[in-house]
Amino acid sequence: MFSYCGMTRNPFRFLITPNASLVVSDVWFPLSDSRVPAAFWNFVRSDGGDIRVLAQDGVTQLPCQLVGFNATTKVGSLFIKAGAATAFYVCFGNRQWVAPAANATYGKYATWETAAKGIWHMDVDANDSTVNQNNGTTTLSHTTGQVGQGYAGDSTHYITVPKSSSFEGMSGLTLSMWAQSDTLDTKHLSYWEGASGRFFLRGLSRHLVFFTWTTTGPLGVTQTASYPTTGWHLYHAVYDGSAMLVYQDGVQQSVTGGQTGSIVTGGTNNVIMGAEFSLTLAQNGALDEGRIIARPYSPAECAQHFANQSAPGTFWASVGGVQQV
Repeated sequence: MFSYCGMTRNPFRFLITPNASLVVSDVWFPLSDSRVPAAFWNFVRSDGGDIRVLAQDGVTQLPCQLVGFNATTKVGSLFIKAGAATAFYVCFGNRQWVAPAANATYGKYATWETAAKGIWHMDVDANDSTVNQNNGTTTLSHTTGQVGQGYAGDSTHYITVPKSSSFEGMSGLTLSMWAQSDTLDTKHLSYWEGASGRFFLRGLSRHLVFFTWTTTGPLGVTQTASYPTTGWHLYHAVYDGSAMLVYQDGVQQSVTGGQTGSIVTGGTNNVIMGAEFSLTLAQNGALDEGRIIARPYSPAECAQHFANQSAPGTFWASVGGVQQV
């Protein structure tokens, strides 16, 4: 009999295995993958509340977050806290179960590392998936994103996240966003105070610009090559306490040294996604999957984050058949 955490068993499971050792803290599995067994859709609860994830030992439960699940259209995003796991069992079929509470041991908040200050999937709304609850508001319309649904820019509106001390005082920083460029420069994310700013990542004349203002002063880095004008692309901006780096699609584009100190505190402005910090020049292009992480991603993490979300059919080397347990 299959059981864990003292709970009644979930009678079915299938194994998903990545194509390489994991260096990222979380992974994404699209339930729309054509390799997902048909039996999954026959037996899973209509709201996906019975879905649980175990490590490859079949015993260790892992936190996960289910986003945009629809059993009728057979779509949904499953985000999993990777930990030390090398493969994952997706368990389902106990229709008496309901989804864990957000603050439960294996719930939504626990899926994301402590350093995550904001995770915005943009699939259903602009809410933050972390315990910080840095929820955003927007009147933008949804569009097909890179990871489920995203928001389509309209040159007028944007996403607003209220000012929070959780975005300040960081000695390391990673910003990331999937974006489609358009006729206006891409406006990824900004938390800015004019003459005493915090940080921003944006496009300027088709070059990414990443800027931080720390306790030792301001410094920026500009992408050398111009970014693409079509398609979805993943951008990372990383500050590691001594250098600032920009990545496009998992590949480092530019770096500048000489920046030290922590992100300054005492801000009053909001975080803005999809417009200038002055709330002008909102973009027409689309945005998806924004992140603010209070630590620097390594080059390997940037590359694997891109590989996972750009080509999940390749990233997931195998999706096994249903096992009844």
